[in-house]
Amino acid sequence: MCINMINLKIIDSVTFEIIQGKDLVKKILSYKAEYWKQGAYCKERIEYDKSFVTGKYCYNGFIPRIRKYCEDRNIPFACDGDIDIIKPVRKPKLKDIKFRDIQLESIKQINDKQTGVINLSTGIGKTIFAAGLISTYKNPKVLFICRSNDLVNQAYETFNSFGFKCCKIGNGKKVIDSPIVCGTVQTYKNLDLIKYCSYFDILIVDEIHKGMNIGGQYEKVLSKVLAPIRVGLTGTIPKKIGNAMLIEGLIGEVVVKADTVYGIKENILMKPKIEYIIYPLAKSISKYSTYKELYNHGIVENTARNNAICKEIKKEVEDKNSSIIFCVEIKHIENISRILTEKGIIHKCVYGDIDVDERIKIKKDLINKKYYAVISSVVWVEGLDIPSLNCIFNISGGKSNEALLQKIGRVLRTSENKKECKVYEVLDPGKYLADHTIKRLTVLKQNDII
Repeated sequence: MCINMINLKIIDSVTFEIIQGKDLVKKILSYKAEYWKQGAYCKERIEYDKSFVTGKYCYNGFIPRIRKYCEDRNIPFACDGDIDIIKPVRKPKLKDIKFRDIQLESIKQINDKQTGVINLSTGIGKTIFAAGLISTYKNPKVLFICRSNDLVNQAYETFNSFGFKCCKIGNGKKVIDSPIVCGTVQTYKNLDLIKYCSYFDILIVDEIHKGMNIGGQYEKVLSKVLAPIRVGLTGTIPKKIGNAMLIEGLIGEVVVKADTVYGIKENILMKPKIEYIIYPLAKSISKYSTYKELYNHGIVENTARNNAICKEIKKEVEDKNSSIIFCVEIKHIENISRILTEKGIIHKCVYGDIDVDERIKIKKDLINKKYYAVISSVVWVEGLDIPSLNCIFNISGGKSNEALLQKIGRVLRTSENKKECKVYEVLDPGKYLADHTIKRLTVLKQNDII
């Protein structure tokens, strides 16, 4: 028997068993993890090697990585067993939809490979792709997992609009009574996972870059759902290598990628006009040293900044342009709301404590332009589909590449009678805040937005 070889056996749609070569497989599936240790004066970052191999079983999505490693080094490799294949029976078809080339390519890749991540920028049409994919199979049972009830409702409405039989689980409902099931990972986790482990033909996970933490809820659910067709939808891949590898293991490799630059070049997305908001730096800000203090006094409670922002919001409302104003903290939402109220601007606020049905109504009213301004927390950063939206105000500061592109993605969609879209950025001065401003502008430049 060859010592330096790998022999695997596929157990089911999710898992393989290591028959031979465990130490080598463990090495292949290792990555750099980290933790923080309290030192004498500050915390120290400690790196260490961690592997997805802890026993004799691991996730099937890693098989291509293991095979390639062996091929590159002439190491004998064998993999026994098969995963059920569900073949498409028709070309994708949805009422009143002409698929984009990138959507057709995505459908083809999943039809061929059965698994994979579709990495499309916000606004390119991931949900339409998902519906188109489902249409190619004969009466498939589908689990569509979302991160929030807002996204569950949006997916449910989309699938129903195309004539699919679809149900929602959550808010007390645990009965699966339609072929297509939309729900959050939290809701599905509370069902009988053993009962439904082999129930679904297709698993689709929306916004898969969020929540994919090792040992978390997503891993628990996705490792129990044995659907042979496994799809992840995302606009961005996690920066943490462990989280990215977890997606690879449970879903598969990235099989199609199209970023914002591609979307603008192909006229799928609109290139926005960037508007800059400038305000004077208060001398009092210099007495604060920590980021928390600077954020509170430089952004949340900064009257000059908030007044400058509300002045621009008022102009857009008077021009009948719909806008979403993105904040992070509830106190910031309250401060902006108070100033808009003082200016006589009708608006709504959306955050986690607002009832889901009320959020749905606010969304519909914004689409119908019953009012033109909504101040939102992070609950509307992802997945919100309002093609007619004219402006977003990114007023929460910060430097997150992922969050910034998600926010901007809300306004880039094309729509009839929509001639332009705008992104408002605040040019923050001062310690930390100015550095974050530069990083946000760099992200916009890298993505061909400015």
